[in-house]
Amino acid sequence: MSSSSHPLYIVTGATGGIGGAVAEALACEGKTLVLACRNVNAAEVLSNRLLCDVPGAEVFVLHLDLSSFDSVRCFVDNLKQLHRPVAALVNVAGIMTRHSTLDDDGVELDYRVNCLSTALLARLVAPMMLHRSHIVFTTSVTRKIWGIPKAFPRDGMFSQLATYGRSKLALTIFAYHLAGELRHRGICVACADPGVVDTAMITMHRWFDRLADILFRPFISTPRKGAEPLLRALADDTTCCIHTCRGVHMLTLRKSWKNHEADVLAQIPMR
Repeated sequence: MSSSSHPLYIVTGATGGIGGAVAEALACEGKTLVLACRNVNAAEVLSNRLLCDVPGAEVFVLHLDLSSFDSVRCFVDNLKQLHRPVAALVNVAGIMTRHSTLDDDGVELDYRVNCLSTALLARLVAPMMLHRSHIVFTTSVTRKIWGIPKAFPRDGMFSQLATYGRSKLALTIFAYHLAGELRHRGICVACADPGVVDTAMITMHRWFDRLADILFRPFISTPRKGAEPLLRALADDTTCCIHTCRGVHMLTLRKSWKNHEADVLAQIPMR
């Protein structure tokens, strides 16, 4: 197979800790990368490092801002210009805002970035994917703590950790639905829970951060360790499952989560 026909491995949030570790591992495996990032300059720095560290690596950098549906659509249009099939979409990008941040539609930024735009991206990339391709969504253990609010995604109940957890629950619900939707095409959809990882995201910007850094940060996972569940998901052709640092199990939805499945899906554009 010539290099011009190698399928693409898309990594969102590649300039972050976990995303960078995923990108590095895939480059070392000889995969052709698309670094889908908001900060293109930082992505170019990563691309140059990978090209230096991995002889023969092939890396593309494309702009993607998950705070905007239009940016997602523009990214996919640019992706099509590469004229390559897609072998994997690894969704790592995510945010946890400290204060309520509403967009022009009154949607919390956490919901827009972590769920709605990420889900739209998967919908738009799926038609470009090969049989036995993979879509991996990064979820969080916080999804188990809070439920989907009735007014999702305009709940008016912002809390730094709770809103983040709800966004990850909504994404997990979407992943469950998408797995069924794409099963007939042989596209594997999975979630990966990296656990608590030593990245900038776990800094809460509160008075106790300094104490937490001393007491807890030495015991949490490195980004490379956090990337392992995502990489295992890419190597596993079982669909509708969730990979964690402890292993893998089938992805199921609690009854209370299924009751909100239609509410979540209704917020995600089809195109």
